[in-house]
Amino acid sequence: MRDYLSRGVSLGKIGVLGQPTITQIVFTTIRELDRACGERYFEANYPADLPICYVELGGTFRVFGPPGLGAAPAASTSTAFILIDARTGNVFVTGTPSRARWA
Repeated sequence: MRDYLSRGVSLGKIGVLGQPTITQIVFTTIRELDRACGERYFEANYPADLPICYVELGGTFRVFGPPGLGAAPAASTSTAFILIDARTGNVFVTGTPSRARWA
């Protein structure tokens, strides 16, 4: 993960200011991620038993909305996350802020 981040990470519409730090890496399933988040968003959109790597990042992140919204400032947050398919290594979700709280 450190190598991946050192090459510059793309988080889609989430801009990264500076170099983010990895605050947490958890290998789990979509079902367990939803439990850690206290919601059922991921399980509703992906197979519950999908093995994933959840990577939480700390730093300064700015979320940019769709084009055409005028000069609205980007929202800032101090956490973001990346979900990686643990079988293929493909990134399939990026988001902010991170909400998972592991027991």
